[in-house]
Amino acid sequence: MSRILGYLFLLSVLILTLTFTTINVHDVQLNYYVGSQQVPLALVLGAALISGAILGALVMMQPIMRLKLKSSKLRRTIRSNEKEISILRTLPLKNS
Repeated sequence: MSRILGYLFLLSVLILTLTFTTINVHDVQLNYYVGSQQVPLALVLGAALISGAILGALVMMQPIMRLKLKSSKLRRTIRSNEKEISILRTLPLKNS
């Protein structure tokens, strides 16, 4: 079900993008440090969207990697503790 919703979302984004591109076929002047150039508005907006998505993904990688590292350390600690518990369970009790 979630896969179908994902495909429907992608299809709706694609349709909206195509209609936006066909409606806004105007050229805009893109000024950069060494000159300027006339480019389609859709190209400028698409480049801004893609660069923003890439930048956002790069920014989110740091917390995700930190959490994965912490998770692996905790799993290692759990494994060590479980091993210690199993060893302690096999030891005989001393009578005093």
